[in-house]
Amino acid sequence: TLLYDYAVFLQERIKDLDGAEEYYKRALTLNPFDPNILNNYAVFLKERRNDTQRADAVFRQSIEISPNSTSSLCNYATFLESSLGKFDEAEKMYKRALEIEPDDEST
Repeated sequence: TLLYDYAVFLQERIKDLDGAEEYYKRALTLNPFDPNILNNYAVFLKERRNDTQRADAVFRQSIEISPNSTSSLCNYATFLESSLGKFDEAEKMYKRALEIEPDDEST
């Protein structure tokens, strides 16, 4: 969606984090079940806002909506490992992703 694309533009190119967050939220208001927007918003919360609590909730929502999204599973696994130190849970997410895409070198 245009709102999501603009959020990414503000985040990556302009470095306007407040504006990016506003547009992520607007995009999610219109598309609350879009796993890609949720996944990328969770990454934004983790990397740009250092808000692990909200990032965790948004990652979980993304995976609940799209349990076979290897991108969401891998991003969440990385988050669990690097931000929360939850290695056992991270491994479960990686293994789920590998079950879905066993030959994907990016998984």
